[in-house]
Amino acid sequence: MHPHDPRPSDAQPWVSQEAATLRMYAVTGGRTRAARPLDLAVLLRTAARARLAGTPAEPGPEGAEVLRLCRPQALSVAELAARLRLPVPVLQVILSDLIDSRALVPVPPAKAGQASNPHTLEAVLEGLRAL
Repeated sequence: MHPHDPRPSDAQPWVSQEAATLRMYAVTGGRTRAARPLDLAVLLRTAARARLAGTPAEPGPEGAEVLRLCRPQALSVAELAARLRLPVPVLQVILSDLIDSRALVPVPPAKAGQASNPHTLEAVLEGLRAL
């Protein structure tokens, strides 16, 4: 790239690290910690009556995407972070806000001794054998 050429070359990223950091700051409203601790394995699903449009608690684009992803099935914090390509601490702030607004609900863990789906266990076993 010529020093006076404003076009980026292939060697330079389109978005600088500073811009990415600023965006994450804006997404969380400047907060660095979630109001509630969320483990990476916690499963979350969209609440049955999650209608936030037009309310003060209306989620941003990332929050809306979380609600869309968690509508058909419960997903873990780790899986959501991977799918949205967001750092976990940033996602935890977003998730905490959605839980507080009752748009997202944690799925209670299965109780000890509760019967598991044999088809699911068989699929997991086959996946482990394939490794």
